[in-house]
Amino acid sequence: MIVHRGFGPIVSKRPHIPGADKRDKARTISTVNSPIEVRYPLQARIRILVVEDSEADYELLLATLGRQGLNVECRRVEEAETMAAALRDERWDAVISDHQMPRFSSGEALQTLRRSGKELPFLIVSGTIGEDVAVEAMRNGADDFLIKGRLARLGPALTNAM
Repeated sequence: MIVHRGFGPIVSKRPHIPGADKRDKARTISTVNSPIEVRYPLQARIRILVVEDSEADYELLLATLGRQGLNVECRRVEEAETMAAALRDERWDAVISDHQMPRFSSGEALQTLRRSGKELPFLIVSGTIGEDVAVEAMRNGADDFLIKGRLARLGPALTNAM
């Protein structure tokens, strides 16, 4: 398992109180339903299960999350059986999945997550996903999708999904 450590935002669903302790370095994001407070704690860690067949693409995801200031611990899996075991045996905060792999797909990964009974944010990152496929994935329960060549939204997409 490769562990990456960095610092960055963690989402809390507590409403922001104007004039609260400014040492928190908190900012409020308005949403349709209620404000969400984003905090930048020094030790908070996000545990991410990454479904990816390419070591280079996995390293790119880790580097991007690190540059975006997120404190993450990640594990890479490539097949349904190892994903199911990881979901059963460990605690995760989110799942990021490649769309198309030789022995697995993002659709199958999403089904594996649903069968586990865990309700985790599920993001798809792919270089080969079309708009129609992305829309279908979102209808099936994916929280977001990103193109591998354009990962500037990865950190914000992850924290918003959480």
